[in-house]
Amino acid sequence: MEQIDCESKQHRTTHYDVLGVPESADGDTVKQAFRTLVLRHHPDKSMDKSSNRDDTDHINRIQKAYRVLRDEMKRKQYDEELRLERQRIQSRLESAIVLEQSDCILERDEDGLSALVFPCRCGAYLDTSPLDDDEITDGTDEIECLLECPGCSLVYDTRKLSHDHLR
Repeated sequence: MEQIDCESKQHRTTHYDVLGVPESADGDTVKQAFRTLVLRHHPDKSMDKSSNRDDTDHINRIQKAYRVLRDEMKRKQYDEELRLERQRIQSRLESAIVLEQSDCILERDEDGLSALVFPCRCGAYLDTSPLDDDEITDGTDEIECLLECPGCSLVYDTRKLSHDHLR
């Protein structure tokens, strides 16, 4: 089951995000950001050896982003892929069925943990709960995402659901 962040209209971190540059950044800006990040996160430069694994993974993402964004042809292809992905997500958002609190059922397991589920018309049950604890809000914010039914092609907009019952 796929959940998509509707606020950013995308569900992945872009190469631009990794390098911390805007999509309009020129080649020199991309290069400078790459150099700065490599120096900051390089495992040989880090004083904290416990974070070497995380730094190595981050360095790999930085290098991959730079390889794509420094090459004009790869960057054009990547920008087109981003544009199409955003267009696809926007289209899904516009056609999604909006779920209301009253459409869902609050279920509790034997440990007292609760989940907000929605019975799709295809018979599948969708867990509308946040993906992790960081997504549980204080009741003033909304969880913003699209939820794709695993049993059919329907997509649901869960932005109107409150998850303060999950505390």
